[in-house]
Amino acid sequence: MTESVEPPANKHPRFRIREDGKIIGIPYGEQPLAKPFHVRFPQDVDSVVRSMDNKQQFIRDAVIEKLKKEGYLEG
Repeated sequence: MTESVEPPANKHPRFRIREDGKIIGIPYGEQPLAKPFHVRFPQDVDSVVRSMDNKQQFIRDAVIEKLKKEGYLEG
């Protein structure tokens, strides 16, 4: 008789294993994130952004808002 084995608990909820076995990152929302995009800011902007609790999400939201406003994304 074959014993049923439960899959291990996901210790890394920021990642998911697809049906094909590939591990993909799902750190924010439902969409996987692409590779990091590095930018530099003027010192005054840098100071404000670095002081924020969730600076990565703030920057994402700001870029998405600007892309929508300029017609690059629907929304």
